[in-house]
Amino acid sequence: MWITSVLPKEVCPGNCCIVTGQLRPNSIFPALYLKRLIVYSNDPSDFMLMPAGPVNTTPPPIGGSLEPLYISTWGHSFSFKVCAKTTAVGSNTISFYAYRPSFVCNTNQIGIGCSHKIVTHTFNIIQPYFGVSPPLTIQHATNGLAINEICSGDPVKFDMPIPSSPNVSVTWEEYNPSTSTWITLTHPDFNGSNPSTFTVTSGVLTINCNSSTTGFEDKLYRARIKVLGSLITPPSTLPDSCIYYSTVYPLRICCMLSPAVVTIVPNTPLCEMNSYCVTVTLNTPDAFVTGGAYVDVDWSSSDPLFPSASYHDQLTFTYCGTADCIKYCLYSCDKKLCK
Repeated sequence: MWITSVLPKEVCPGNCCIVTGQLRPNSIFPALYLKRLIVYSNDPSDFMLMPAGPVNTTPPPIGGSLEPLYISTWGHSFSFKVCAKTTAVGSNTISFYAYRPSFVCNTNQIGIGCSHKIVTHTFNIIQPYFGVSPPLTIQHATNGLAINEICSGDPVKFDMPIPSSPNVSVTWEEYNPSTSTWITLTHPDFNGSNPSTFTVTSGVLTINCNSSTTGFEDKLYRARIKVLGSLITPPSTLPDSCIYYSTVYPLRICCMLSPAVVTIVPNTPLCEMNSYCVTVTLNTPDAFVTGGAYVDVDWSSSDPLFPSASYHDQLTFTYCGTADCIKYCLYSCDKKLCK
């Protein structure tokens, strides 16, 4: 029996590898006789196998040291998948061989003239395992409460509690919707000595408010966790590794509202309680203050008959009445600016 695939020396819990091989018949084992493939493991609770052929009666263990996983019908070329269960730990061995099905060999597969070259391969399971995505939260920098909205440039705390291990490294990523990809965050705050719980300082998480047409951007963040193995599977020159991801956390980054100026035309002196008509305009440097779409605009007045609902979300309107004061309030994200 010849194994033609390159089997990894280390596997991640939950990962699989494909075992392929061919039978080289000889005078003792003509091709006609070798019709069964048996696979064993020293700990079958750690592995799952997906056979190429139908599963038949499970044979007894070889010498009592290995537990059988399955026996199946196969041809001269074979292929099956070996999968490490998520509960697998330590070092685990898979052994497999072909045998000739006959009355005597069905009860003693490794007897003389029955078995054909037992092949054994040992897998090391890379630990620790983070298959259940570690929970990520973004918190207020001082009170530690989970938040989903900040002002552009506010400090925050990233928290993803995972056990410390010398073979575990963490990189932090932000989703880029324009390219539908995750990009690595390279600011030093994301590369500190404690990669799972740290503070992002003021001025790091920002958006361009000068050109923003919404006044906010919705961001997604996650951690990429790499667990490095200790062995190398040629032709690679680097150790095998496992990649896991934290849960994805949404964060809205909002623009601060700039002070606005209200102009009234005509801007002439008025007598108290006299009725008049003026055009009221809200002037703001914020491109995202357009009224209605992303920023709410409310108007109020000392006039009890002032039609506030009619002027809601309007940046300019004509008012006729007796008010001696007109006031605006802007609402963006959870921020409020009144004057």
